[in-house]
Amino acid sequence: MSSSPNVHNTPLWPPNRAKKRRGNDENEPPATPTPSRALHSEADLETLRLTDRNPLVNKRRYQNGFVAPSPKTPSNKPYTLASTGRTRQKPFISPTPFVLPSLKSIPSSEWNELARKHGLITSSQSLRDYQVEGANHIIARESDLCVVAPTGAGKSTLWTLPLLAQKGGISLVVVPFTSLGVQGENRHRDSAISATFLNSKNSSLSVLEGIVKMNEMHVVYACPEMLETPSVARILHSPSFQERLSGVYIDEAHVVYESLSWRPTYTRLHLLRQILGTSIPLIAMSATLPDRYRQALVLYAGLRADYHLINLGNFRPELSTIVKLMMHAATTFMDLEFNMFAAAFRSESFDRKSPDAN
Repeated sequence: MSSSPNVHNTPLWPPNRAKKRRGNDENEPPATPTPSRALHSEADLETLRLTDRNPLVNKRRYQNGFVAPSPKTPSNKPYTLASTGRTRQKPFISPTPFVLPSLKSIPSSEWNELARKHGLITSSQSLRDYQVEGANHIIARESDLCVVAPTGAGKSTLWTLPLLAQKGGISLVVVPFTSLGVQGENRHRDSAISATFLNSKNSSLSVLEGIVKMNEMHVVYACPEMLETPSVARILHSPSFQERLSGVYIDEAHVVYESLSWRPTYTRLHLLRQILGTSIPLIAMSATLPDRYRQALVLYAGLRADYHLINLGNFRPELSTIVKLMMHAATTFMDLEFNMFAAAFRSESFDRKSPDAN
């Protein structure tokens, strides 16, 4: 009697696996990548270039020639009211609402009469053509404005002229430095238009509430860091303040582009535009605003792309560039004597002794 052998079905190891087909086979040409969209236009490339300069992406920042620490995360969300705990805040409300209307263009003769009446110019002076054009554009409240004019051409007059025609209202001026805010506030001491410079030492409850409740022509100066605080947010979120706001002015607007890598508050100015809306005109002014600088204002400050441009250039005939060889040691500053008063060099506090001095 024969017996069949005991056959065990032993599995194979490692198991046979199907070979994956490689996309780049010898007999198959490589696939050509297809772009998802057309080539970038010049405007798109400029946008990408500016976006690459986001200060949050840069790993190393410099300040005064030294490596600066990374920017600290704000303790509060910029341009928002404190809404938690005992610090919960509400916007200020004015008991007497005042809404600024949209006005038609005013001839230059009437603008000059208003300016002389309120002491902006003397009886022998007249407003410049671009000042009249800019003021008419602001009171129309139809679009934003970008002004390029030389230093000393009277750009600061643009945030006071519209208030005269509107017979009230508030101009919000964003300044890059404290000295400009102090200078602007002092300029209005003997003027019919009052002014307030908001800073850490001048931001009490009475000052903030007084800005909203006053019914006179007023100019508010503030640095962008101050505008982001919760205390000032009670003004910015106030419907009474927004109804009386004649315009938002960015003084020295070139700083927006030049401070992208070290002053992130200027990259968040567009948040201010989200609060106030586009019905309130935004005016950017500077002596240096080439195309890429204006594009940065659109991206970071919220300037509308259809802004009106007044470009006078920055030619200064009274200034000139010269090249002068140094004849003395750099530590003596004696080579700058031609550009200083002779009396300054006769002062006893000035040390003229140097190895190269005769």
